[in-house]
Amino acid sequence: MFTAIGRFTFHTFTLYLSVALLCSVAVAWLRLRRTVPARAIADAALVALVFGFVLARAEYVLLNRDLFAGNLQGVFAMRPGGMDWHGAVIGGVLGVWIVEKLRKLPAPTLLEAFAPAVPLVAFAGWTACRAVGCVYGTEVQTLALYPVWMVTEGRDIFGIVAPRYDTHTFGQVLSWVLLVMVGVFWLRDVPRNRPGVQFWLVVALFTTGMLAIGKVRGDHTPMVVGLRADMWLDFVVLAFAIVILWRNRKSAAKVGDC
Repeated sequence: MFTAIGRFTFHTFTLYLSVALLCSVAVAWLRLRRTVPARAIADAALVALVFGFVLARAEYVLLNRDLFAGNLQGVFAMRPGGMDWHGAVIGGVLGVWIVEKLRKLPAPTLLEAFAPAVPLVAFAGWTACRAVGCVYGTEVQTLALYPVWMVTEGRDIFGIVAPRYDTHTFGQVLSWVLLVMVGVFWLRDVPRNRPGVQFWLVVALFTTGMLAIGKVRGDHTPMVVGLRADMWLDFVVLAFAIVILWRNRKSAAKVGDC
């Protein structure tokens, strides 16, 4: 699927994600411009992007390894698409951690500045998927049996249009809610003494939403003990985020007692 803008034609998914990533970097720069050099912000964004891209693709290939059996060249063919968000988040955090070590910058502050990147990129991904037919909902018998907000006439990756759970709208609404939440936190400067907690709170809430959406997804992925494999990864990421938030709160409580 391609999108034409004037004389230029872009791959739809690449275009949407590129715009979201550029907006994320711009927001991070506005947030940190008084305390962190612009070059350091650019370095963090670039390294996070590279690691996020590699791990997101690696996750997709591992979860769909049957599609790449005997076709190793397909692993590097990105035009058909194929990335998963868990790898993107893990790779992004790893990239920020590497920049922290190399440039002696506080990773929590960087992560807080990039908190809007999670909902921004997620919204772009869900919007692009609506256009190209990925991450579609499970088919339902008829639209008449469900609330109007829950189902729609949607198509899958093969172009088959059918009544389905409206996973794309679910994901878009989730993304907007989280983006507004981050904006409110920033306007109210909350929390003041725990930089980075906003990022992990966004990740935890986004993961919870993805778990709920996963129950009505119709796109292919291996099943493990009755659940989609990517839902098990949701649990792993959610548990990790909760541990970080718990440790952060515990540390803040100790500081407050001093």
